Amino acid sequence: MPLSITLRRAAEAMGVHPPTVARRLTGLPFTKLPPRGRGGREHAFAVADVIPRLYRAEQIGAMIRAATDDHSIYVGSGPEVMDSALRLDGCLSESARGRYAKARSQFLAGLSASRGGAGYLPMIETLNRKLLLHSEVMRWVILGLPPLIDWTAFAPAFALVNAGSEDAVAA
Repeated sequence: MPLSITLRRAAEAMGVHPPTVARRLTGLPFTKLPPRGRGGREHAFAVADVIPRLYRAEQIGAMIRAATDDHSIYVGSGPEVMDSALRLDGCLSESARGRYAKARSQFLAGLSASRGGAGYLPMIETLNRKLLLHSEVMRWVILGLPPLIDWTAFAPAFALVNAGSEDAVAA
């Protein structure tokens, strides 16, 4: 889970009480974190799952800035990951859509320029969808923060790690 946020941090970012956030996030998948100190276990949610449930646009930036980034190139696999990416894509603004199109274009160019990158072209739709879930790409698309990505190195590595079972099912 590249960008994740706990219930407590989400409440702080949104400026609401934790029970309000808990109601909004009911039904979302979460990861249980190890207990900290005397408190109980906290739940971490993928920011990509949380954003479509936010009511105010200004909460989105606060949510992303408050999130924890594991700096992983792997964004996950399975239908729930694809659904998360699709829901996040569905709530993008027009300017964010333009940045997402540019990210997909640069990803494809980086992949095409790499040795063996053409082998991933049959999976490009899946990879493009998953691309939005990567923390650097999400920050760029949603917040407009330029990514610190060398696309020629990133694209083949991202494709290798994230081309998964979704493509075997689709084929």
